[in-house]
Amino acid sequence: MESNTFRKAVEALDMAALERTLAPDATFFSPVMVHPYRGREKVVAFLRILSTVFEDFRYTHELRGEVLDGGGRTHGLVVAARVGEKPSRGSTC
Repeated sequence: MESNTFRKAVEALDMAALERTLAPDATFFSPVMVHPYRGREKVVAFLRILSTVFEDFRYTHELRGEVLDGGGRTHGLVVAARVGEKPSRGSTC
């Protein structure tokens, strides 16, 4: 996944562009759900719902580094938003 393309698609709420950035076997782990969403179509459907729930959604940090247990590179985005009056923070990797 090209992170800059993914970030821009999310920020623009462009679900078609977002879907094109995800691998067919993409998985979304939610801290509030028992089971992850597996597969590009399910992940996009869930993100569509989230896009209607979060207000003031923005990325606050972009993280890049080395994977500590096995080599390779990693990348993540830190997000901030609101749900009603409650602030919310999270990350995507």
